[in-house]
Parts: sequence; structure tokens; C-alpha cells
Amino acid sequence: MNKGFFENFGLKLFSLVFAITLWFFVSGERKTYSEQSFTLDLEFKNIPSNLIITDDFLDKVEIRVSGRTTILSNTRIDKYTIDLTDITPGLSTFSILTDKLALPPGLRITKISPKEIALRLEEEILKKVPVRINIIGKPAEGYKVVKQSISTNFIAIKGAKSELDEITFISTVELNIDGAKASVQKELDLVVDEKYHNLTLIDLDKQNISATIEIEEAIVEKEFKDVPVSVRGIEGNTYSVVPDKMDIILIGPFLNMDILSKEDIVAYVEAENVLENSIRLKPAIELPFRIDIIETIPVLFEVTNTSPIIEKKIIEPSDTKQKNSEGKKR
Repeated sequence: MNKGFFENFGLKLFSLVFAITLWFFVSGERKTYSEQSFTLDLEFKNIPSNLIITDDFLDKVEIRVSGRTTILSNTRIDKYTIDLTDITPGLSTFSILTDKLALPPGLRITKISPKEIALRLEEEILKKVPVRINIIGKPAEGYKVVKQSISTNFIAIKGAKSELDEITFISTVELNIDGAKASVQKELDLVVDEKYHNLTLIDLDKQNISATIEIEEAIVEKEFKDVPVSVRGIEGNTYSVVPDKMDIILIGPFLNMDILSKEDIVAYVEAENVLENSIRLKPAIELPFRIDIIETIPVLFEVTNTSPIIEKKIIEPSDTKQKNSEGKKR
């Protein structure tokens, strides 16, 4: 064995132990330091009563903090406050300041994201706008909406002036009347377009709107062509009518008109007073219940009595007296 190895053996052993101890110390010292991330909620205070934050903004800030592990593990940071006391309308930028974060001694911030927050504030106003019923669908065939009404005609909205300038009315949720044959009444909520983030409905008790849609059977017109026209006169006489057909426009409820046919229309002229000469007469028209006439084409019809004429000899009164006197003389 090499004797040089044992020379100053005690000193060498001491150096080895010292080096090992120093390594453990330095290594342990490094382990007592670390980094930790914190997510802070942004808080705004002292916002002027006549202003409102409009644009979307980041509402959280991420920071990284380094320091002794024992201190970090007991550190709680959960919000960052921005004072808006002297803010004016428009776009403002605020830096995230490290000195506003109360960190325990021995800790330091190594990263902030984002470093700045931009806010846009606008004047907040109150506006009254009309309420509209959002009707979808159509009533059943032959029916129509004759009137719609709501319990609240106007509602107050509070919000940014730029947004309220775009709003001319507020709608209800959809009210489906598809296939309806009678009036519809329903309680409806109000809805605001999703693109408006800063609006508040002030009349909270009026957010539920009572809507009534009055539905009735539709009144329709219908034309019938070549409806036969007959003649009613003295029994035994014969008559002619020119023309013997007519066009007629009628009006009535859809369901009645839908089933009405030409055969249901009775048209005729009264010819009792037509003796020898032709006469132009208006026709009489018999119709089912609830059906009315708008127009007939033509309006007048020429009626002629075509009965045979029976010739009779007419004896004058003077001739009769003369024959009587002659008979007496004989």
C-alpha cells in the first residue's frame, strides 16, 4: 500500500468531511427557495356614479413570486385594486404596480402578466323604449291576427349611452302562434341582445309581460263565374232573360266561403210585371248565412214575356146599340 496515502491522513479526512458538509448545506439552502404563481382578481373602487365600464377587459392578473418556500407557502394574495376616483370618460390605461402588492419581507415579484390594464368608461344614462312581442308562426289557414296588446308598452333601461343610442325597442321571448284558431294569451320574459353587456332593465316588476294576440276567422272574397240566372213570373207564362248567366263576387268568413260552390247561389229575376215589352231588371240573389255580395256582372238583365198572344174580337158599344134597334123594328 502506498504510504503517501496515509500522510496527513487526519487533515485529509477533515477536508473530506468539511466538503461533504458544505455540499449538504448549500444543497439544502437551495431547496429552501422557490417560485409560486398567484392569480389576482381585479377590483375597481370609487367608480363615478355617472360612468360605466363598457369594453371587455381582463379581470385577472397573473404574478410570479420568488422567496423562501416557508414564506411562500403561507402567503395569500387574491386581488389587486384600482382606484377610479378621478377617472373621466374615454379610454384609460393603468399599470400594475408592484408596490401596491403587500408582500411579506423576503419575497419579490419576478413576473406580472399583463403589466397594464386598459379600461373604457362612458356616460351612463336612462332611456325608455317600447316593448314588442316577438311573434313567430302563422295562425291556421283561414284565420288572421286582428290585434296584439301587451301589459307594458314601455320599459326603462339603464346603460352606456353608446349602446342605448342603438336600441329602439326591447323584444319579448318568442311567442309561437303557428296553427292557432283562437286568441293566445301568455306571460313573456324580456330579452336583451347578447352584444349589449352593460344594460340593466330598471322596471324589474315589468320584466314579465302579459301578451295577448287576438285571432279571428279571416274574411275573404271569392268570385264565381257563369252563375245561372232564372226567371220567376206568372204561372203559365214563359219568359226569356238576357244574359242568362252572371259573374258574382262574394265576401264572407273563410270557412263558409271555402265550402261555397256555384250551386249554392240562387239568382233570379221577378217577372210578374213583365207583360208585353221587355224590361231591364236587377236580379234577386239568395245566399247562405254570413255571405254578402260585393259585385254582380252585369247589374241589369233584360227580361221578355214570350207567352203566345190570344187574339180577341173587340165589339164597340155603339155597334151593339144599333143591332138591338134593328131587331126591334123587325
